[in-house]
Amino acid sequence: MNEPTRPCCALCEAPGDFGPTDPRKPTAGLCPFCAAGARNAVLTLARRRLAAASILSPERATPSHCAEHFTLLGKSLRQLIGFLEAECAAEEPPAEEARRCPAAHAEDPTPCGDSAPDAVTVRDMHGGEVTGCVHHTARMFASITGARVLPGPGGRDGDATAALRASLELSPFCWLRGGESR
Repeated sequence: MNEPTRPCCALCEAPGDFGPTDPRKPTAGLCPFCAAGARNAVLTLARRRLAAASILSPERATPSHCAEHFTLLGKSLRQLIGFLEAECAAEEPPAEEARRCPAAHAEDPTPCGDSAPDAVTVRDMHGGEVTGCVHHTARMFASITGARVLPGPGGRDGDATAALRASLELSPFCWLRGGESR
C-alpha cells in the first residue's frame, strides 16, 4: 500500500507546502532555502560562463568552440531572465488592488465596496464624469465642489442615493487626513 504523499520542497523534500512546480517559474515548488540557493547557483554559473567567453580568443578559437560558448551564454541568459521574471511577477500588486473601480483615488487605500464597479456616476461642473462603486463615488463626491451624483449603468435602484448619503458623512479627501467623517 502506498504512503500518502505529503507536501514538500521539490528539491530537498523539506516538509511544507511550497506550491506546485512550474517550468516557467524557476523557484516554484522550492522552499526559501533552495530558492535562494538556486538563484545563487544560476548567478555563479552565468558569471563563470561569461568569464570563460570573455577570455576566448576569436583568432585561435574554432567555430565549434565559439558556438559552444555562445550556446552556454544564451542558456545562462535565459535562466537569469526566468529568475527576473519570477521576481517581477512576485512584486506585482495583488489582483484585488488591480480591480479597483475608476472612481478610486490613487492615494485612497480602501477597497471597493460591495456594489457593482459601475454603480454610480459622478459628474463635475465641467461635464467630466467618472463611474465607480458606491464607496469610492461617495468619497469622490464629498471632495468635488459642484458635482452631481447619477445612477451608473450597472447600479441597482438606490445606489446613487446611497452614495449621496454616504458623502454627507465624509470630509473632503478623507483618505489624506486619516479620518472619515466631518
